Amino acid sequence: MGKSNALSAERKLAQESFEQARVLLTAAIAKDPEEPLMHADLAQVDAGLGLADEALREADRAIAFQPVEKDAFWDAQWLENLAEVNAQLGRIDEAIKLIERLHAMPNDVISVWELKLDPTWDPLRGDPRFEKIVASLAPKKQ
Repeated sequence: MGKSNALSAERKLAQESFEQARVLLTAAIAKDPEEPLMHADLAQVDAGLGLADEALREADRAIAFQPVEKDAFWDAQWLENLAEVNAQLGRIDEAIKLIERLHAMPNDVISVWELKLDPTWDPLRGDPRFEKIVASLAPKKQ
């Protein structure tokens, strides 16, 4: 709900939703501290709250708990999560580097349509590097 409220300019509701989610996710992590999904979700929540250090730490933990050597599909999901967190935090260079890394992997985690339409990537729009990635992934006219 926090992301939805933030997108609709309901900042107070977004803050409350993120704070509630943070409490629930922290409790879930206490019960199962090595579950990467909970860390990835907490990273998104912390980014929504503007807690940059915490958000990046949690996104990194998700990757650490399920590295590519264990599961190439899920590791790519956690890398995408880290890219999203970086984008939300205004860390444009880091987000773009991660997107480039993801598209060099054999499994295509982020589609051209997600990059074009998902508001998560709005902070990257207009950056020539991001636009080049999007253009390179677009369907070719025949």
